[in-house]
Amino acid sequence: MYYQKSGDARAVEEQLYAALNAGGANVNTARAEQERRAMAAAAAANRVSMAQGFDFGAGAVNGGWPVDPALVRSQLEYYFSDENLSTDSYLRSFIMPQEGWVSLLLFQEFPRIRSLGADIWALRQVSAESVQLEMDATGMYVRILDLERRRKWATTSDESTAWQ
Repeated sequence: MYYQKSGDARAVEEQLYAALNAGGANVNTARAEQERRAMAAAAAANRVSMAQGFDFGAGAVNGGWPVDPALVRSQLEYYFSDENLSTDSYLRSFIMPQEGWVSLLLFQEFPRIRSLGADIWALRQVSAESVQLEMDATGMYVRILDLERRRKWATTSDESTAWQ
């Protein structure tokens, strides 16, 4: 059976049903054509939305790229800055006693990180490239690289309130 090229999704569906009723010999071809047209329509809609500047989600930042690593790294480093930690008792409560590690999963839930479209993979990538932060071997925790600054903010076990 020959499948005509048509922009009409209804025609493709009719061709799919006709192939199913005819014994299914060309079902895969009809499904592939239907998927191809759906992807082409989605790509066209995406091009239009980017050209018009619409934002259809947190991932549509940085000119259509999902995540801007420089912005995410800057934000993550800001969270560990003396300026922020001096007033952010919430974040300080999650700094592990003596070692100074903080879970990247915590940062993933911060509204600013979410608005940048960063997931755990993006946070790992920018942590690994940061000159101010270090990541542990599991890739799940990050801390201040400078030992003196880290000691300033890492609490002792009696001062920590995160686990109480």
